[in-house]
Amino acid sequence: MYSVNDIPLDNKPMGWEFQSTSRPIARLTFERPSISTAGMDGVPALLPARVPPPVVMYVVKTRRATLETLIDLFASGHYITRSDMPTRQVDFELMDVVTDDPGFIGADVKVTFTVRYPGVYWMDKATTTTTAANLSSASTVVGGLFSGTSAPIQEPMVRLRGAFTGLQVVDGGGSWFAYDGSVPSGSYLRVSVGSMRGWVTTSDVWTGGTEVSGNLDFGGPRSVFELQPVSSAPGSRAVSVTVSTATRSSAQFQVRARGAYLV
Repeated sequence: MYSVNDIPLDNKPMGWEFQSTSRPIARLTFERPSISTAGMDGVPALLPARVPPPVVMYVVKTRRATLETLIDLFASGHYITRSDMPTRQVDFELMDVVTDDPGFIGADVKVTFTVRYPGVYWMDKATTTTTAANLSSASTVVGGLFSGTSAPIQEPMVRLRGAFTGLQVVDGGGSWFAYDGSVPSGSYLRVSVGSMRGWVTTSDVWTGGTEVSGNLDFGGPRSVFELQPVSSAPGSRAVSVTVSTATRSSAQFQVRARGAYLV
């Protein structure tokens, strides 16, 4: 069952009944560019797609006495959760409210709430910090991260312990970032992918530091670095990255993020 800000929509004390006419599962539209070439049929394949925010509907029947409370819950709400997957949530924005008014006082009312998922995907409630992976060679594959995630993680925090030079991190989907500076032993490079900024700290922390954003470069199919899960078999998905360094000594790699899911 679905809840808004942890308040169930199927709620006997409030006189609310979640309706089967609801359509809470998002329709995902993959907007792909179509580039025509003179003398060639069709368009180039596998160009990166963009997914706009989906719009869904929640329908709830309510007593008149608690109608205002129900509407206010959606109007002031921030996230939706599911009882069958209690560790996940999706942020939403209220777009429209339509009431099926029966026309006489005292009757129950059906309310249709049209909401938008601005971030598209469901996310883990809790942030996960991966175990530090040792970078023992010029190219190290760090796999099995965020097992079970099914959507791209677009705002991870990546951190690497020095010493290393000539860093490049490539995601399994082809996105990447590079750092052209050097990080000494005992210091850490922290990269905020969402803001495309980076800092170097001299201790084991995830905040503060000296900004080094000018030494960073980002790229890939969608021109940004993101963690795209890859599937080795149906139902088996995880993030894998390849970390390359020109030189390294006791270097380590970590990610801090929330897993992302299609539904």
